[in-house]
Amino acid sequence: MAFEREDRGIQAQLDEQFNRSNWSRADKGLIAEIALGVCRHALTLDMIISNFSSRDIKRIEPLIRQILRVGLYQLIYLDGVADYAAVSEAVDQAQRCAGRGAGGFVNALLRATLNHIESKRPLSETLNPRRTLDIDGERGMVFKCDLLANPGKQPARFYSMRYGLPIWLIERWLKQWSVDIVHGLCQAANRRPLLTLRINYLRCQPDLLSQKFQQADIDFTINNNAIFVLQPIDPRRLPGYDDGLFSVQDFTAQQVAPRLGVKPGMRVLDLCAAPGGKTTHLAELMNNQGTIIACDVHPDKLARIKENAQRLGLTIIQVCHVDELSRIIEENGLFDAVLADVPCSNTGVLARRVEVRHRLKPSGLKELARQQTALLETARNALRPGGKLFYSTCSIESVENTRQVERYRTHHPEDTLISEELILPGVLIYKDTPRCNLSHDGGFTALIQRR
Repeated sequence: MAFEREDRGIQAQLDEQFNRSNWSRADKGLIAEIALGVCRHALTLDMIISNFSSRDIKRIEPLIRQILRVGLYQLIYLDGVADYAAVSEAVDQAQRCAGRGAGGFVNALLRATLNHIESKRPLSETLNPRRTLDIDGERGMVFKCDLLANPGKQPARFYSMRYGLPIWLIERWLKQWSVDIVHGLCQAANRRPLLTLRINYLRCQPDLLSQKFQQADIDFTINNNAIFVLQPIDPRRLPGYDDGLFSVQDFTAQQVAPRLGVKPGMRVLDLCAAPGGKTTHLAELMNNQGTIIACDVHPDKLARIKENAQRLGLTIIQVCHVDELSRIIEENGLFDAVLADVPCSNTGVLARRVEVRHRLKPSGLKELARQQTALLETARNALRPGGKLFYSTCSIESVENTRQVERYRTHHPEDTLISEELILPGVLIYKDTPRCNLSHDGGFTALIQRR
């Protein structure tokens, strides 16, 4: 309710509640799963409410609608909660909030839904797509009646309702990619992302961290220097966190800093540095030798970068508000390399940032593109001739990615585009890790050399 009314982040609210409570780890895990899951699947849950409700969904009190969403999420998407318990708790909540009539309405709707549920089954082409909701990419909840649009005639509406994504975004994707690729993007947007760590090689090696995690009975795997934690846990409770042995960073994000090609002794600018994951990675790659200026517009986020740098033992990072950048350049000169990891739509990280699907609007893409164009110019103006500029986003939208690079090259044809790459969110499947599929975020990168 606080997210919908006040746009307060759900994870931040969960952290706030958890810090004040003595709930068990299992309870916290269930609470987070329900809260984030309801946000992720809200559009789909509302479709079900509309299908089985005796009244128009717009006439249902917002708090009662949230209670219905929570109840339906447990009935459809969770395994560990008994149906009777989910229904009973939802009815009790509704009665406490709005009286016996509300409880009766909630009970009737949830039981009507249960009466139309057939079973959970492995996803396959033999299942009726109009009657099947994708639970986790491997299993589907099959209903006895048609819920979804015809995928052959209305693919955007079908995928929007099945995966809880805005229809305008699905329509954009279908103009760029095949139906199979869009299907994969939808599944990736609803995956439960694993906690992924980047080892701080200035302080430890994989063997040392593996030993610490094994001693603490932490379930994990290491692939391509990234650690995937296979159980829900607060990273601050992991052994080695306080000692700065690792940082929290997705696998795709870990590929950014190395491609800028920084070396010890260089002078580097991270233009949009918060929350600082790529900044600290650059410092580690530079062996903590040289200078990194980390800029941002939010003072509180700059303070977090400072705290992280101290935890990791990195001393070459200097934080500054973006308004101070021109003075720093005037006093100390241009930079050897610039990282412009710009604000974006986050369509490559929808699984990790669940609220984005509700916040993002088509008009927002245009405004973001305008900001990105300006930031690219700022980045270039801070770069010495011969220096390298690395542009990156967490978006998979062409207006924020390839079109930005094309616009840049039109205005600066003398500069050289060394490489560009679009990574779609998905799953990394490793032969030596048969027990799990390791998911990753999406994003775009481009490396440019200034003449």
